[in-house]
Amino acid sequence: GTITTDEVQRRMRLRPGVYLPWDPPPQPGVVSILQQRLADETERIESYLRDEGYFEVGARVTIDRIGRYGAIVRVKAHLGPGYRVGKVTVVNLAQTGGGLALAAKDVAREFDHDAWCLIKSCRFRRAQLQDDLARVTRQFQRRGFPAVRVQSDFDPKTSFDRGSKRVVFTVSIDPRRRVDVRFEGNDKDDFPDDLLTNELTFGAATSADDIEVEASARALERRYQSRGYLDVLVTSERLRRGTFDQVIYRIETGRIRTVRSIDFACHTVTGAGCSLPVADLKAAIVTRTTGSFTVLETRAYPTREILLADAGALERLYRNRGFRSAQVQLAVAPRPSGWASASTRVSMPISCPIRIRSTVTIRTTSCCIHAIRSGCTSRTIAASTGWIVPERNGPG
Repeated sequence: GTITTDEVQRRMRLRPGVYLPWDPPPQPGVVSILQQRLADETERIESYLRDEGYFEVGARVTIDRIGRYGAIVRVKAHLGPGYRVGKVTVVNLAQTGGGLALAAKDVAREFDHDAWCLIKSCRFRRAQLQDDLARVTRQFQRRGFPAVRVQSDFDPKTSFDRGSKRVVFTVSIDPRRRVDVRFEGNDKDDFPDDLLTNELTFGAATSADDIEVEASARALERRYQSRGYLDVLVTSERLRRGTFDQVIYRIETGRIRTVRSIDFACHTVTGAGCSLPVADLKAAIVTRTTGSFTVLETRAYPTREILLADAGALERLYRNRGFRSAQVQLAVAPRPSGWASASTRVSMPISCPIRIRSTVTIRTTSCCIHAIRSGCTSRTIAASTGWIVPERNGPG
């Protein structure tokens, strides 16, 4: 498209209201601060226009004084012809010496936009080049190369041919090690492999090391919890298979747990109840009972992230109302009396002190979540109590 005046002005540092440096009388061989500043503005504008495909651009920034203190900044630019993408050379940097998962001609085609000239501008743009590199990266990632590196040697000062008015550059691709991901234990109808693959963090991190394997397992758990499987457990295993790695995710879903009711059982030192209206407490949290809707979506499934966010919201509510030391900690069990088999769960320590003067109970279908009040002595909930405290990052 056409370069507008606003797009050029956004790249400038000289704006209305900005003070200009003092301009002393000219001296031979001396560049004043004002002259240097105008030269910097000129270079900044030309650099932006080169990124937009105008490699023969010539710009000039001048100042016309108005009155005693005013000045008008004038920008004159000769764009020259707009360049298009020319020859794209694809280089395979694979250390194994094998071919690329995507043919070189198919890679080069991703950078050719001449076929769209009747619909949109097919002039070279650096932002478009970055989008094309990201698209090629995603294509390799979908083919099992999450750590692929796709780079170009484009240089706005050298990567253009004045004769053909084309931009030429080289795209280097290092696919690195291929990763084959398998899922075990997922329902192929409700949780197909393609859906779970989209939850993996390999692509965003451009890495498939052990840290990202575990991070992807946690992302899978969050996906299941958003569908009501609060007890889901995802484990991973990496197997070396010669030229590629195989990562197996084993999924134990457990039961679906939905919220039936939300009750606030508050206990305070003064016996004054919750100290705050129950309506305010309910409005502060996101969790809703089954069949209740928020403005955006249903919150009937008690996921770990939602529950911890609710705890933080309650703490902020109490602190904003004057309870400066309020703290909330959550514990989870399938029923108010605890887990049926405490030996299947490991109790976690409760950080101390927990000084919020109310206990929040969320009753679910075979699942209850409580905010617990404790004294100043650090302790661990006994197995007979049967409450599990979700991990929490930092203080609320």
